[in-house]
Amino acid sequence: MKKYYGKDPIKKIFYNKKNREKIFKIFFIVNIWVWFSIFLGALIFIFLVVKRVIL
Repeated sequence: MKKYYGKDPIKKIFYNKKNREKIFKIFFIVNIWVWFSIFLGALIFIFLVVKRVIL
């Protein structure tokens, strides 16, 4: 594998295949966590609205 000689730090990190796989795993986990947080927040919001309307 050739060495990356550019100045862009992001391209330098992504140039190595092992680093690329690790970063994509981290992005995947963060993505799932963010969507879970949005879903959980929506459920809590709906629960509070229904509770407020009924009472």
